[in-house]
Amino acid sequence: MPWVGSDTRLVLPEEDYFLTWFQVAAIPTDAKNKAAAKLYLNWMLSAEFQGKWLQFPVRMDIEAPGGYKSVQHYNTSPADFHRFMLKRDLVERFRLQIEQLVGPVEGPAPLEMNYSIKP
Repeated sequence: MPWVGSDTRLVLPEEDYFLTWFQVAAIPTDAKNKAAAKLYLNWMLSAEFQGKWLQFPVRMDIEAPGGYKSVQHYNTSPADFHRFMLKRDLVERFRLQIEQLVGPVEGPAPLEMNYSIKP
């Protein structure tokens, strides 16, 4: 089912297993603006944001977008992604397989880019 105004379709396997993962967030104890960070995370977890985001919501009281069912309905487990990432030899093998299919990564590495914020 495509989203309104988009030709892109997300197709989830009916029987095959696939990996999913949730992004994690935290507020460092030495954060300069803890109140702002807390407001931001509260907004990201709000029913308003989770209900409009085009990804599976992390909240169980919010329906998935585009007529999909909850991520728990599908043959996937976010915990399995974590276990996969701990097996670095498998991750490297998978990276090499993808590189053979689509070619090497091009462009600057994200950690090497200068993200200076100007006032």
